[in-house]
Amino acid sequence: RTMCADGNITPDYTVQSQRVWNLLRLVMILEYFLANGMLMCIDQFLTVLTLLPLRFVVGTFLAAKRQELRTDYVRDLCNITLLLACFKALGFLHIGQLYHMVRAQSVMKLYVLYNMLQVFEKLMYSLGEDLLDALYGCSRNKSPIRFVTTLAAAAMYMIGHSFFISLQIVTLNVSVNSNDKTLLVILISSQFVELKSNCFKKFGHKNLFQLACSDVVERFEMVMFFVILVIQNTSAIGIGTDSAAEWMHKASYVGLCLLLSECVVDWLKHGFIIKFNMIDPGIYKVYHLILCGDVTKDARPTALIPSLRTVLRRFGFIPIPLAAVLLRVVYDSLCNSNLGLTMAIVIIANLYGLKLFIRIYVLGHCAKHVFDRKPSTLQPNAYKVNTNPQPQKKKEKVETPVEANGTGIGVISGATAEKYTSMYPEKYRKLESPHKLEHVSRYAYYEGRVP
Repeated sequence: RTMCADGNITPDYTVQSQRVWNLLRLVMILEYFLANGMLMCIDQFLTVLTLLPLRFVVGTFLAAKRQELRTDYVRDLCNITLLLACFKALGFLHIGQLYHMVRAQSVMKLYVLYNMLQVFEKLMYSLGEDLLDALYGCSRNKSPIRFVTTLAAAAMYMIGHSFFISLQIVTLNVSVNSNDKTLLVILISSQFVELKSNCFKKFGHKNLFQLACSDVVERFEMVMFFVILVIQNTSAIGIGTDSAAEWMHKASYVGLCLLLSECVVDWLKHGFIIKFNMIDPGIYKVYHLILCGDVTKDARPTALIPSLRTVLRRFGFIPIPLAAVLLRVVYDSLCNSNLGLTMAIVIIANLYGLKLFIRIYVLGHCAKHVFDRKPSTLQPNAYKVNTNPQPQKKKEKVETPVEANGTGIGVISGATAEKYTSMYPEKYRKLESPHKLEHVSRYAYYEGRVP
């Protein structure tokens, strides 16, 4: 409140205006975080399709030459085995029969099925995290029985998860090909259920990090689902025909509607979460810095990190089932084509080129943020509403920490991050230090809930 010249006290709406400004500013910060997170997921997903087979072939040659099995090679062998098991099992799944079976159901049954698949997908991701960690742990032991048992359990999980993904894609395919728009409206409305389940609950910085990582994976999966749908339907209809162009127009409309609704839901969800829990939008810059630190740690030649488990453990994303579904769809499409071998060579070359381009960009982007020596834009007073201005004191120069033995996280020091940044001058929530959030992953248990 401020004192007027006539002695009356008038309310000060600085805090309220800052709340509105934070909601508007959140859109750019959140989309920047989600876009970079999707690029990291694409980079790790392409690793399964490109570098993993190449690394397996080179590791097999070196293992035969040295006559010993290294831990990294055993992990790559496990990943290749799981990928081939999913690929082979998907060959026994008749997509056409499954499509007509799903299409024959009523709209309400499809709505229940779609929501059940989303719930089971998150549960299976959580189970897969533990199974893969157990499998990589057994690779270090000398007990073959335990290793084979864990590998069999992981293979069964991967096959079941790939079947769930195939069923999700079939359900989405039914909504695209259906002339009735009721199913599309139901799929869009199901996304708004997240507002009720998330906005009115208590969130801390760790829980918000988990939710943001979950949103990154959901957007990436939505994009990959539509890529698989395009490959399936264009190969069945025929590339270059009028029917294929008409289907692409319809699929673009459905995909655009689902993507826009997903973006609006994310904006509203995160906007009201930071409003109700008094969290500054600047925390997403800390999240982005932590992800950049994960990528740079994974790129070190001496990094003692299990293969394919650095950034993926943070996101709670397992790319092997989705990669197996994509490979199976591409394989079936190439088998039905007259130029199968030529198209396979072109696709492999493009995948390696895309992997190289995205890897260079992601690694350069992350290294720029982690090792940049310029003053950080995330300063403690950048987002603070100062209702009682005071004379500014001379700022003390704070040394930027340098990573040592993999413990540093970047340009934000622990002392800087510990200082509060808030839109509420009377009541604030401190920004968590990057070092405190460094061990947060999507399915870790924090503050009594798992988003």
